[in-house]
Amino acid sequence: MPRLSSKSFIVFSICAIVLPVFAGEPKPEVRKIVLAKTQAYVDALLKCDATAMDKLLSTELVYTSAAATVADKAAVLKDVAAPKSPLAVAELKVNTMRQYGDTVVANYDANFQHKGGELIPHGTVTIVWVKEGQDWVMVARQATGKNHH
Repeated sequence: MPRLSSKSFIVFSICAIVLPVFAGEPKPEVRKIVLAKTQAYVDALLKCDATAMDKLLSTELVYTSAAATVADKAAVLKDVAAPKSPLAVAELKVNTMRQYGDTVVANYDANFQHKGGELIPHGTVTIVWVKEGQDWVMVARQATGKNHH
């Protein structure tokens, strides 16, 4: 049996450790979970349900709006519970989804509208879902408006 050189062994070892981290399409069961979490997020927004939202968010959440405001978990929960202008429409359609180990980065085409009819200029929303323990939670969210540069 041929022996590996020390360089080959090191390269092989690094690949064995690093390659699983650089994945691509999520595993089918992970995709199903992320899609369910996405729907739960949309439902919590529409119902102004901070209790449901709380279960979806990491304590380390960084939540960025299309207007470039940044909020933590407490601020998001406060806004969900008593929004200045409740939503009538909240739709997120998956554009791309990639899994990197216990992290999924999902990019969505977004459509939001306030109950008063005002459209929100979101074009896309990117959400980073991370597996914490046995659950998947949102650790980051960023929106980009169609009219923002």
